[in-house]
Amino acid sequence: LTGQGLVALAAVTLATSVAAAAAETFLSHRFVFPLSHCRWLWPGRQVFERQLRYGIKIWIAGIAEILQMNLSKILIARIVNFESVAFFEIGSKLASASALPSNTLLPAIMPAAAAWSAANQNAEVKRFYLRLMAITVMVVLPIAALITLNAATILALWLRVTPHPYMVMAVVWLTLGHALFALTGP
Repeated sequence: LTGQGLVALAAVTLATSVAAAAAETFLSHRFVFPLSHCRWLWPGRQVFERQLRYGIKIWIAGIAEILQMNLSKILIARIVNFESVAFFEIGSKLASASALPSNTLLPAIMPAAAAWSAANQNAEVKRFYLRLMAITVMVVLPIAALITLNAATILALWLRVTPHPYMVMAVVWLTLGHALFALTGP
């Protein structure tokens, strides 16, 4: 599969996951089922099957996460060309800085919002949300504006070469998208 690019990487990842799941299933049948005569050690076949069904769901979710993380790169490589993935990747790394404040604050504020919501203190939740949105707007918009207006300069300083116009365009559009997502929220 040498030289096949991101599609081959996704195929190898999927094949490796399938092989690992097959090996785990084989080994569990080979070494765990013989212990079925020890009632204190073996919970029963139904428990094993229930855990296997749960594990398969987690395994499928893991494969979906791998594909979702790389889907945009695979599509760009397939539709445009492989070199464009580099422009997208560098632009995405830089543009994600505009969403960093809201991504950092969200896990920290969830417990307080959940506690107020559970206590039916909706006025507190609303006041907290409005204050948080004001902070988010005050932080995200200047960062997004700085990156958008100075994309070529930032890339030139970062890469130490004159950036390709597609790379600058990727940074601008991705920054605007990240900022819009950060302001509208998930």
